This record gives sequence, C-alpha cells and structure tokens, in this order.
Amino acid sequence: MNTAPVATGKNITVSILTNTVMVTGQQIDDGSSDADNDPLFYKINGQDSFAYTPANIGDNTATLTVYDGWGGSNSCQVTVTVVPQQGQLAVGGDVISIYTNFAGTSSQTVYACHQYTTAGSASFYPTKTLKVEYLVIGGGGGGSGDNGGGGGAGGYRCSVVDELTGGSNTADSVTNLASGVAVSVNVGQGGAASSQGSNSWFGAISALGGGYGGPGSGWSASGPGGTGGSGGGGYYNGAAGSGTSRQGCNGGPGFDDYPTGSSSGGGGGGAGQAGWGSNLGGVPYQGGNGGAGLASRIADGVTWVTRAGGGRGSAGSSAGAGASAEGGGGNAAKGATPAAAGKNGIMIVRYVIPPPIRGTVFLFR
Repeated sequence: MNTAPVATGKNITVSILTNTVMVTGQQIDDGSSDADNDPLFYKINGQDSFAYTPANIGDNTATLTVYDGWGGSNSCQVTVTVVPQQGQLAVGGDVISIYTNFAGTSSQTVYACHQYTTAGSASFYPTKTLKVEYLVIGGGGGGSGDNGGGGGAGGYRCSVVDELTGGSNTADSVTNLASGVAVSVNVGQGGAASSQGSNSWFGAISALGGGYGGPGSGWSASGPGGTGGSGGGGYYNGAAGSGTSRQGCNGGPGFDDYPTGSSSGGGGGGAGQAGWGSNLGGVPYQGGNGGAGLASRIADGVTWVTRAGGGRGSAGSSAGAGASAEGGGGNAAKGATPAAAGKNGIMIVRYVIPPPIRGTVFLFR
C-alpha cells in the first residue's frame, strides 16, 4: 500500500526587477517527506513554476503540493513575499535602462527608463512617489487586400516635454504616481489584415488601436476605412477612417474611376499626418501613401525614433514613414497578395533619478 507524502513548506522572499520573477515548487519546499522513500515532485499553485509580477509586490499565499509518483500527494500553504530590488524606484517592463540627458545645457539629468515591448498586460509599480513622462502607442490597424486601404497607425500619446503627441499637438501633461500603487499596463497587438489594432494603456492613459484599411470587394462596392487612433484608408469610393483627437490623423480616401478600370485604396493615417488619397495625379492603381508618424527620444534621450506611421493603400510598394516601427499600420495589397498586419504598440515611461539615488543605478541593469 502506498503512503502519501507529507508536505512541509517554508516562507520565502524574492526580489523583482522587470515584469516577472519565477518561483519553483522546490524553492518553497522545506524537507517534505515520504514514508515509502519515494522520489518527490514539487509544484507551486499547481505548476512547476509560478510567475510573480510587480502587481504581486507584498505577501502572497502560495500552495506547495508534493507528489510521490504513485498517486499520493499532500499540500500546505506558505507565503511568498515579493519585494523590489534594493535601490529601485519602480518595477516593471521588458527593458530597464539608465541614461544621462544633458538637454543642450551644462547641467545633467539622470533618467530611469522602462520599456514594455511585448503585447499583452503587465504592470508598473512605483516604490516612491514619481513624476513620469510616458509614450503610449496602440497597435496599428491591418491593411486590406484586393486594392484595399492601408491600416491606420495606433493612437500616439506622449507627455515628454518639448515633444509632440498624436495629431502633431503639444505634449500631454506629465503624470504623478503614488508610491506603492501598481499601475495597469497593456501593450496593444497589431490588427490582422482588415482588422482593428488593439488598445494600449498606462493606467487611465489610453492609446486606441489603429483603424483597419477599407476592404476591397470588387467594383460594385466601396469599403470605408476603420476609425481608431489614426483612421484607415478607404477603398474605391469608400470614405477615409477618422482619427482620434490628440492621438492621430485621418486616413486617405479611396478612388473610383470605373470607366478606366482604375480603383485603389487610400493610405492609413499616421500619428503626425493624414493618409494620402489614392490615385493622386490620376495614375491608375497607385495607392495613397500612409501618413507620417512622430518621433521621440524618450528611450535614450538622444536618438529620435519615428513610430506610428500609416500603411500604404492598395498596390503600393512601400509604407508611409514609420509604418515599420511600433504602432504602424499595415500595407494594403493588390489582388491575391496578402495584406500586412499592423505593428504591435509599445509603452515607455521615464522618470528622474534624484542625486542621492544615483549611486545605485547599476541595480537597474
């Protein structure tokens, strides 16, 4: 007869820097035993390993289950305490970096920068009261096939001083965050062909997904572009999709010249410029260019990176400025050629490291 094992667990403390820290069942075991001397297997919360995120900072109840391989098992509960690494002012993101920005003066400002690059949900956890600047970009809309419109860029929300937010407007206001309160983060996924991009957000700051390109469906119908952060381009006689105020721009309209067999799609709107209408100059089957994106140097204080450009309509050979970067709309395609999906969004946040903390900046690497 098999005797079930006896689970004996222990409380542990783990430190976190980025989006997750993994804890295994064996880490919370404290000498579990088996009367039959069977080899034991360990799980935490029913899994071989369990992911803790910045939202779990503090005490968390976990269940240790031990198995003997013969159908016997036993469980007990422990506490897993998640803490930030020493010296950190905030936790979260796929990439955390430190840089110095002289901003053209003799004085220097040291920033910590957290980048969220993976589509999906995460969190940002300040361990001190922080004033942060952000760049939040929604997922780009997908382009459409069969001479359809280009996808619109994802909404572009920027609060970096002296930069621009969507629609080429002055930057949003910086945000004050309370100590010890996790902020919800989501990076929007780019839309598949003919589909809307997904929203990105940083707490209450939301960047809408880009509008889809107007679908081509033959000369008997017209396809309007989708609305979103920036609007998708229209197909045929289809209207351009509308962008959202302070997030992006409108798409470009489609074109119909039925007697000459000339119909094509407009370009998707970009964060900084509206998409172009198709067939400008009367050239058949030339899709409108996507609207230009906007540039930011939030990531390192030096390099201007253009993101959130619109996708080009119909048979275009290239996308609008910035469409290959985060939040860019997908290009449309001609005939049976597959249309491109929109690009995933991104969320970047930075804050000043005060002088007494700067000696510990190596902890952010």
